[in-house]
Amino acid sequence: MNRAILGDLHIGDGRVEVARIRSAIAVLQTQTLILNGDVLDLLYSDGELTREMEDFLAFLSTLPMEIIWILGNHDASVPRDAIPSNVTVLQMRYVFRVGTKRYCVTHGHQVDWFLQDHPRLSRWAIRLYAFAFRYLGLDLQSWVRRFAFAQRDLAHQEQECRARWGYMYDFLITGHTHRPSLDEENRYANSGDWIAHGTIVYVDEAGVRLKEAP
Repeated sequence: MNRAILGDLHIGDGRVEVARIRSAIAVLQTQTLILNGDVLDLLYSDGELTREMEDFLAFLSTLPMEIIWILGNHDASVPRDAIPSNVTVLQMRYVFRVGTKRYCVTHGHQVDWFLQDHPRLSRWAIRLYAFAFRYLGLDLQSWVRRFAFAQRDLAHQEQECRARWGYMYDFLITGHTHRPSLDEENRYANSGDWIAHGTIVYVDEAGVRLKEAP
């Protein structure tokens, strides 16, 4: 059985090309689609399901494969009755086997120290980002991420994920940091994002691959 993993789609925040996401999913040759957190951006929309989000949920309902949705920090509040019946929602992680190897997929926001230590300040920062993008056309969040201190913090979060969960599994796949990567030596991958990249992690009997969608 093969599996495809996409994360950090952030549908509803205005920065992603939803048609590209739908096209990439529609042509996947996979038995299981794993959505690795922040599928919808309910923080940018102040908790409201937008028409764009509803359309995407309707699209998911038409897919023939098994769908696993691991919640992230931006979509944790999604109304459960809005999720299609063919989608299984998980709070923390999805674990599966390929042969003798155990794989774990988790969003990874639980190790984000700023998010965990300052949840209220974090929400206000997201609202500032949303306001700047919606009314001024400024993508402040992506701009901040370019700084060296931000990249160091994101790299630290990935290391913390490996330290906290990596030893429990043969391979760990996280998201949240928007930094697509594949490190076979350390048995780790990051599913990336669809704001700046558009990456998919594939897992099958041949191993783990990371590719960027057209």
